[in-house]
Amino acid sequence: MSAEYSGELVTDSLENMDCGAVQAVEGESELSVDMLNFHEAVSQLQVLEEEVLDAHKSLMEKNPRWMDTDDQLFAMSLQVDYDQDGEPKRFYPRPSPFPSEEEGSISPLATSTPAACRNLFATSERSPNSFSKQLMQRLTGQIAALEDVLNKVQVFREHLAAEEVMSQKMKRPIAQRHN
Repeated sequence: MSAEYSGELVTDSLENMDCGAVQAVEGESELSVDMLNFHEAVSQLQVLEEEVLDAHKSLMEKNPRWMDTDDQLFAMSLQVDYDQDGEPKRFYPRPSPFPSEEEGSISPLATSTPAACRNLFATSERSPNSFSKQLMQRLTGQIAALEDVLNKVQVFREHLAAEEVMSQKMKRPIAQRHN
């Protein structure tokens, strides 16, 4: 090989070195079509394996961030009056079953329901930080990331099975056969 080491990478690629190894196994003769196809399948399998490993590593790195978000969302839900849905909250007075001030001596606060009291202090703007909206976004992002990794693993397994079938069908050189 005429590859030089310059302190970084050897100039020949792995694929070229693999081809050289395949040629050496074949005794420097012309490579069979089966052997070339097998070599290509193995190279493709190595690339897919790296993609799966990188995707899995990325998923593992996202897990702590997802846990932090889950903790924040859970803490939000523990607050007495958190925004569940992000819808504008409006106060709609309900008819009171109690007599009005003119009819009796009951104060207006006594006629208020707990929900009406909470609505008095609610904002009338749509909240971008609602619990359900944030949870939905977080779960959608997590599902997309998991589906991406799952798809890569499925493709890898399909190629792995195809490579196994190909290796079973390959003809061995006569000298290596045991009868």
